[in-house]
Amino acid sequence: MSNYIELIHLSSQITDEICSDFLPLNSFQLAKKLGISVRNSEDYHHDWKGKIAPVRLKNAFLMTTDDGYTIYYNESDSSYNFYIAHEIAHYLLKHNKDSIKQENDANLLALLLIAPPDRLKQMNRLSSKDIANLCKISNQLADQYYMWLIENEAYCEKQLWPKIIKSTILKNKYKYLVVILVVAIFSSVFTINHQRQLKNAEASALQPVASQTVSKEQTSIRKANSIVYITAKGKKYHLPDCRYIRDRKDVKKITLKDAIVQGYEPCEVCRPDIDQ
Repeated sequence: MSNYIELIHLSSQITDEICSDFLPLNSFQLAKKLGISVRNSEDYHHDWKGKIAPVRLKNAFLMTTDDGYTIYYNESDSSYNFYIAHEIAHYLLKHNKDSIKQENDANLLALLLIAPPDRLKQMNRLSSKDIANLCKISNQLADQYYMWLIENEAYCEKQLWPKIIKSTILKNKYKYLVVILVVAIFSSVFTINHQRQLKNAEASALQPVASQTVSKEQTSIRKANSIVYITAKGKKYHLPDCRYIRDRKDVKKITLKDAIVQGYEPCEVCRPDIDQ
C-alpha cells in the first residue's frame, strides 16, 4: 500500500485550497479543480446510445475521452460523492488496473479528499459513526479510516494547527490577518519565557509531565492493538469472559484493529467496543 503520509500530502495539495465549512467536501468541486468532467447516469445513456459502453454503470467509473478524463456516476446511489472521489483518487495515483491494493489506496485517498483529518478535528467529528454518516459510506469502510486516524494521530496533530491557520487566513484574509500575527508574536514571547522557566526547573518535576504526554499519545494505539476473540464461523468479536465463547474450542485471538479491518462487529453482550 502507498505510504500513508504521502497520501496525506497528496490530498492536502488539493483540499487546502478549497474553503468550506462543511463536510464532506464536494467531489464535483474537486473534479473541476483537476479538469475532470463529471457526468450522471442520464448523460451516460445519452453518450453511449447505440454504442457499446466500455463499462456497465454501477457506482462510478473513470475513463479517458477525446477531451481528457470523464467520470460517470450513478446519482441514485446515496454514496455517489464518495464514489466520485474514489475515481479521482485512481486518477491522482495513476492506477491502470483493478487490484485489491489499488482499491484500498483509492479508498483511503478518497476519504482524505472528502473528509480531511484537520477538517474533522475542527468540527469535532472524529468518531467512526460520524465519518460513516458524513460521507455516506459503509460502517466497515468508516471503521478502517477511523483506525488509520488513530494510528497516525501523532502525525495528524503535528499537521493540524498550521492547516487550520492557513484555512482561516484564506477565508478571512483581511479580517483576521492582524489578529493571527499578534497571536503569533505573543506565542513566541510566551514560548521563550516558558523555555527559560523549564531550564530552571528540577528534573524530577518534569518526569510526571513527560510520562503523561507519552501515555496520551500511546493510549489510542494500545487500544487498537488490544486482544479480542473470534470464532471460526462467528461474525462478532468478544471479550475473553463472554458467555458466547466460553468453553468453545474454535476460539481465536486477534487484535481489535485486525478484527475491525476483517469486518467483525462488536458483541452486543460483552461490548468489547466500550472502554472497561
